[in-house]
Amino acid sequence: MPLSNGYNVRNRLMAIRGFDMWGSLIFGVLACLALLYVPGYLLGRAARLQNFKAVVLAPAFSLFAMAALGIVFYQVGFSCSCAVLAGAMLVLCLLVRAVASGVRKIRRPAAGRLAGLAADDAQAWKLAALYVGVSLVLTVVLFLLQIDGPESFARNDDTAVHMSFIRHFLDTGFYSSLHVASYDNSGQFYPAAWHVLAALVSSLAGDNVMVGVNATVIVFLVFVFPLNCALFFREFLAENRPAQLAGSLFVLGFCAFPWGFLVFGQLFANMVSWMLIPGALVLLRDIVEASDARRRVVLGLMFLLALCAIALSQPNGVFVLGIAGVLWGVSRMFYAPGQRYAIVGRSRVLAAVALVAGACAVWGLLFLAPPLQSVTSQQWAAELSVPEALAAGFSFMFSSRGGVQPGLSVLVLLGIVYSVRNRRYLWFAIAFALAMTMYLVDVSTDGVVKQVISGFFYNDYRRTGAMAALFALPLAALGFGWIAQAAANWTSRSWVGPGILVVALCAVQFFPLSLDYGSRTVKTGLVEICSQIQTRYSWDDKYTGEERAFVQKVMDAIDDDAYVANFPFDGSVWAYGTDNLKTFTRRAGNTSAADGETNKLIRTHLADVATNEKVQKAVRARNIRYVLLLDLAGTSDRTLVEFRYDEKNWRGVEGINDETPGFTLLLSEGDMRLYEIDAAKEAGGE
Repeated sequence: MPLSNGYNVRNRLMAIRGFDMWGSLIFGVLACLALLYVPGYLLGRAARLQNFKAVVLAPAFSLFAMAALGIVFYQVGFSCSCAVLAGAMLVLCLLVRAVASGVRKIRRPAAGRLAGLAADDAQAWKLAALYVGVSLVLTVVLFLLQIDGPESFARNDDTAVHMSFIRHFLDTGFYSSLHVASYDNSGQFYPAAWHVLAALVSSLAGDNVMVGVNATVIVFLVFVFPLNCALFFREFLAENRPAQLAGSLFVLGFCAFPWGFLVFGQLFANMVSWMLIPGALVLLRDIVEASDARRRVVLGLMFLLALCAIALSQPNGVFVLGIAGVLWGVSRMFYAPGQRYAIVGRSRVLAAVALVAGACAVWGLLFLAPPLQSVTSQQWAAELSVPEALAAGFSFMFSSRGGVQPGLSVLVLLGIVYSVRNRRYLWFAIAFALAMTMYLVDVSTDGVVKQVISGFFYNDYRRTGAMAALFALPLAALGFGWIAQAAANWTSRSWVGPGILVVALCAVQFFPLSLDYGSRTVKTGLVEICSQIQTRYSWDDKYTGEERAFVQKVMDAIDDDAYVANFPFDGSVWAYGTDNLKTFTRRAGNTSAADGETNKLIRTHLADVATNEKVQKAVRARNIRYVLLLDLAGTSDRTLVEFRYDEKNWRGVEGINDETPGFTLLLSEGDMRLYEIDAAKEAGGE
């Protein structure tokens, strides 16, 4: 009976905490919306963008502003809280807005607003509401209903790094993308615009990194990407209302993007970078179509801000934008807005060839540029044969963490046919074909050709596959819009046919298919995504709820300024990000707060600290006073991370137990231990 009462009390406390955490997540989402849309909207209106366009493009402008301020504050040595950084960003944007308004009044005191620049279109807001509504439903079904709670996070390798960067921003009060670090050192460049945002949201959500990260993910899935796509379809498919409406079904309908970036890596920053691309393309189009030079300059400046936001989130987004921009530019040379038939002439053909040749030359020069060699030289061995690659690509599975999407295969094919018949949209099909070719070469070959065409994407076939999915989005919308229009014409009620098609699409997308193919199991795409998110965001996997509870007890038992030697593969790799535990190793690998010989000495000989003077000097020099083990060696049911694990590299830490001389047991629970290093304690006592 006492055990039962204790269990009930524990459940009630967990329920109360869970309720509080959901409140924190909701607050985090609202805070993220404010941080992304308020400052950026002010900048957009300063450039006299329409209200709708200023709202949609606001996140890109805000990300640039917060990243730029973070760099400036670091350079002048100004460490500040997240609230101060957010306030400074708001004040800066308000000043820009006020100055822009004042300049316009001085230069044109009697002039009204430029024609069309401030006129809001009710249809645009209705389209935006549709995109956000559909994306909200899919985010709830595919993400929120699959995770264990607001504090859940994916037990992925890169996730530990991202969370450490965010936590380090919070700890130091510096938010510079030029000086990103996981430890107390000067750091180096890392595209950290999203990390700065996540730090701000985490701070406002109770200094909780996990809640802050999830809040940003929700905002980008539900608002940022759908609104960018709504604007893109409205501008680039202006004459095709059915395709504009259909686009809402596919924004979050492809497994490879954005969902693939949540189950592999995780590639948060890459996801954010690519989600800003549709809006940036609209700005590029506006520059070309602007009627006067002054307007082109203003729009060019705003495009530059968006481009910097993309690059500071993940530079490969610039290359994706470049591919799409060049192909649209070629199309624009032959098709003016509203023009049905192409105008072909020698000068136009030569200009198109020059544009493509120039883009290829820039690509080649950047590929050879020394600063980018660390990216382009990354190696991913071919994983599929050519036939397997073709099957994976054209079924939109792309990787083992995705699933087949036959409905999208049919719709994209129809979109390609439609674009061939209506050649003003042909550039969509060419962009998709190019990205698909890059994926096929990436996943099925090795060598120089692979590195040249996919090097900027780390030669990672998951990213090139995701690019193919991104470029397939408008084709799926065109294909669905085409058959939906035909269905509407065949029925007496215009909504019946399209409605049946929507139901059929949902049935295909979520059909619980599971087929064994050799050693692999193939599932339907979105069903597999649900399974992947459910597994990776579980508190029963690798870093369990019990282990995190033990880490929180450890935080109360140790001195805040001391490092804790840890065996990262037992789940403690995430402890710094989740609870600010000052762990010595913060990645599932051999990288720690000390590199080289000291790092190796700790990993391989810490268990000998009682007799080894070199180890004693090392722990004192690095201020390592404790050892944390969440899965004691030799016990059953260990929850370990197997990626990069090599037993011989960790004998010095993993080999410690209750009988090892030189260590005092401070906390013990199940197979979890906290020890104090006697040599470090004695040094402290002296």
